[in-house]
Amino acid sequence: MGARRAWRTLRPVVAPTWRRHRPAVFAWLDRSLVDVRASLQTEGIDHARSRLPDPPYATRWLTLVVAARLSMQRATCLERSLIMQRWLMATGQPHDVLIGVRSPRETTIAHAWLDHEDSVSYHVLMRLPPEGVPRAS
Repeated sequence: MGARRAWRTLRPVVAPTWRRHRPAVFAWLDRSLVDVRASLQTEGIDHARSRLPDPPYATRWLTLVVAARLSMQRATCLERSLIMQRWLMATGQPHDVLIGVRSPRETTIAHAWLDHEDSVSYHVLMRLPPEGVPRAS
């Protein structure tokens, strides 16, 4: 019941903003996914990351919608991680992209995720910090 009451309070503020910015956010997501896919196939990870533009409208409350849209578009874990890294950077939450494998001894199954996501069963092989954020020493 508390969530329903909270939504009634937030709806007059959130709904018009969402309706106004949804087309731009979805267009950014779709274009970013196409660009990342093409860049990963031809130029590699560094080029794919550098081609991602900042989102037109980024707020924390849209993060779950962005993740759901990427899931519906069947983005791979690497594509999703690179796009979500850019999204979260725009909302003021910089996260590293981690690339790893389950176990060096088993058949190699690679996976990519963000550093705040839990992937205990993977061994990290590569860490990609967000562009423009100084590295901690």
